[in-house]
Amino acid sequence: MLQRLGLLKAPGATQDDAHHYQTPNNFPSQAVRMFHATMLKKAAHALRNQSIQERFFSGTSMSVRMDRIKEAQDYLLDVRQKFIEEFSTLEADSVYHFSLQFFRVGI
Repeated sequence: MLQRLGLLKAPGATQDDAHHYQTPNNFPSQAVRMFHATMLKKAAHALRNQSIQERFFSGTSMSVRMDRIKEAQDYLLDVRQKFIEEFSTLEADSVYHFSLQFFRVGI
């Protein structure tokens, strides 16, 4: 399936450009919500089943001013783009999902 979607090439095959797919930002869509929920389930599975050499999980809970939320979201989008530019490659031998969550956990 990953080969059919163009995310992973068959051994010996060539590919014109590195592929990565992004979901829209702050777009109210049931399909996008379902995609993120599915990826969070896959993340929970990876947390339980992949070695620490294969995966990375890190989290921080912090106090944030509500009037800076948009600024924080824009910063995270920039981080995501830089990460993609640095690590997405034509010479890939596996597919990873990079995900960022930033949400209020309390009032």
